[in-house]
Amino acid sequence: MRASRQSILQQRSRGQAKLREPGVTLAEARADLNHIADGLRAKYSDEYPSAKGYDIQMQPVHEQLARDIRPVLIVLLSAVALLLILACANVTGIMVSRVLARTR
Repeated sequence: MRASRQSILQQRSRGQAKLREPGVTLAEARADLNHIADGLRAKYSDEYPSAKGYDIQMQPVHEQLARDIRPVLIVLLSAVALLLILACANVTGIMVSRVLARTR
């Protein structure tokens, strides 16, 4: 079964790229990408009508990867921090009790 061209165009596609120049900000890259997208929309207006909502978005990779699990990571980090505080308090209590035992 072959998919029609229209159904292929309606699918959502993603791509990844790396900024080539180190001094380029995300806002500058977005502006360049929007300029390219406007040119493509003008050239291929039949395939990409503006009423269909075709859009190009750019965001850092770490935001894309951690988007869905960010709340879970925050809870996990909080639990680890609490466990570390409890362990430090426990070690401090042990050390204080040893010092008190030596002074007697």
